[in-house]
Amino acid sequence: MSATYPLTVIEEHGARPGLTGFVENVHAMIRIVAEEFDVPEMELTVVLTGDITASVRAHSQIERDFTAERSGGIVKGKTISLVRDYSETVIVLDTGDMEVEEELDQVELLHLVVHEYGHALKAVRVVVFNEAPQGG
Repeated sequence: MSATYPLTVIEEHGARPGLTGFVENVHAMIRIVAEEFDVPEMELTVVLTGDITASVRAHSQIERDFTAERSGGIVKGKTISLVRDYSETVIVLDTGDMEVEEELDQVELLHLVVHEYGHALKAVRVVVFNEAPQGG
C-alpha cells in the first residue's frame, strides 16, 4: 500500500514558538512506520497551543464542553477525528505558554507527540480494517 499522510501544523493561543520543525521531523519518522504497517491514508493537523481547552473546543464538533482537568492531572494532548473513518484527524498538543520561562523537556514533548499519533494511527486501522481495538 502506498499511502500519503499530509501534515498541517498550526500554532495558536500563544503556543511556544519554534516547535513546528520538531513535529514535522517526528511526522516523517512515523509516516515510515505507518507505511510499513499499511496504515491507510489520513490527513493530519497538529495544533500546537498555549490553551488546550480553547483549541480542543475550536477544532471539535463534539468536544464543546472539553476541560483539561482530570483526576490524575491535566491533559496535555487530545486526538480528534473530524470524520467517522479517522481519515481526517486533529491532534492538539499543549506546548505551554510562550510567556512562561520554564524550559520545555524535549523527551516529554516527543513522548506526547508519539502518544497522540498512536491514537490516530490505531483508530484509522481499526475503522478501515475492522480490527478490534486493543488496549488504551
